[in-house]
Amino acid sequence: MPHLSIVWLPNAILCIQRAYIFLVEKDTDAAKAAIATIRKHVTILKQFPNAGCPAEDLEPEHRELLIPFGGSGYVLLYRLEHSKIFILAVRHQKEIGY
Repeated sequence: MPHLSIVWLPNAILCIQRAYIFLVEKDTDAAKAAIATIRKHVTILKQFPNAGCPAEDLEPEHRELLIPFGGSGYVLLYRLEHSKIFILAVRHQKEIGY
């Protein structure tokens, strides 16, 4: 398998910032742990790019990766194209829509 690179799109970066800001107001350690957990799972995609499930109502190259954290977790929306994994969005599992 060719070397895969990770590309964070601007929307995904905003999602991460929003998640961090939401958590840091309640618990700084939880905010840091959540971001570390998300980053760890993104790194795993380099080895297992098809680890996520196909995303409903989107083209086949769009996938969703469930990231457990605490009592629920996050959903990472990504797209695999050639040798790049594009991170499109990150949402808490209790949020609706991307």
